[in-house]
Amino acid sequence: METYERDELIGAFHSVIRKNYSYERVDVIRALANHLDFRRLTDTIRETIKSAVNAAIRCGVLYYEGKFIWRAD
Repeated sequence: METYERDELIGAFHSVIRKNYSYERVDVIRALANHLDFRRLTDTIRETIKSAVNAAIRCGVLYYEGKFIWRAD
């Protein structure tokens, strides 16, 4: 997981989050980890992806309300 740049992870959300659908954060974290071929969700993986989710929200790539997130476009 440490080989991925935050921008790469933010870009990968388009592969796991369908347009016009909302998801629980935990489901997006798991889906992105699986997309990147990580089969076990360790604390390191979870925290790295969680950080990328928060960065994507700050950048306007993702929106959120409570525990749900969705793509901005």
